[in-house]
Amino acid sequence: MKYTGTGTQADPYVPTDITGFIYCVAQTGAYVKLVSDIHAGNDPDYSGQISAINCNCQEVSADSLTEIEGVTVYDTDFMTHSSSASNRFKNLYFKNCEHAISGSGESYFLNVGSKSYYPKFEDCQFSVRAVYDGAKTYHFNTGTTSLVRCAVDFTSEINTLESSAFFCLGKVSYSNFVIRNAVKGGVRFANLEKSAVILENFQTTQYGLDLCTDAVFSYFALVNPKFGTSMCDIRGTSGNLALVALENPTGFYSVVSPFISVTPEQLKDKDYLTSIGFLP
Repeated sequence: MKYTGTGTQADPYVPTDITGFIYCVAQTGAYVKLVSDIHAGNDPDYSGQISAINCNCQEVSADSLTEIEGVTVYDTDFMTHSSSASNRFKNLYFKNCEHAISGSGESYFLNVGSKSYYPKFEDCQFSVRAVYDGAKTYHFNTGTTSLVRCAVDFTSEINTLESSAFFCLGKVSYSNFVIRNAVKGGVRFANLEKSAVILENFQTTQYGLDLCTDAVFSYFALVNPKFGTSMCDIRGTSGNLALVALENPTGFYSVVSPFISVTPEQLKDKDYLTSIGFLP
């Protein structure tokens, strides 16, 4: 385990290997800063069989986008968060991280729970290689959090699974993030609030798509979505105002109330968005 610093804001922990990173972020109220990439496969002390990354620290940051690559977590959540810390993250790239679990139930990549605080991920990228043996899974599942300028990439291992790729369980507010290559069972959201989501190269073979539940002044832009040969309903269960724009769609789909179907041009038109009450 390698790190320097005392964990204060003036003298943050600086981990230089994966075991040091796991230790430092677990320290209650600590500040952690990365100054170089961390590759789990290069650490002879890392067995690849940790139960979770437990984040009790106050903040994890880097001055520029820094890779945390090749972390594998077994049998529980990939990353959990303490309710006593703000868990702010900035400029991190969790690359080719694998959540390998067995059994049935849900697979969490992030588990922040339904809490009143908002752990903030800013300028973070996640490259998810989930391996799952069970009847049901969500490969990237987050609770109450904020995702600012973040991206979630699903790799080819996901493509063979008939299961949901992304699921927001708790409130995701004031967020703007990109989901790439979400496939098969698709994407589900709950309690999205004043957020913008771009789905790139989304595919589904299902008859319906639960794109959003209880959206409040949020919009979705689906770029190059590919639907199946049967009708896919893009649907929700709320009367709150939410917009859906599709660019270059293929296959059969319909946008079902309460969503408002708009064009990509309308989504960029402030006067139009004001006229329909989406903007004040």
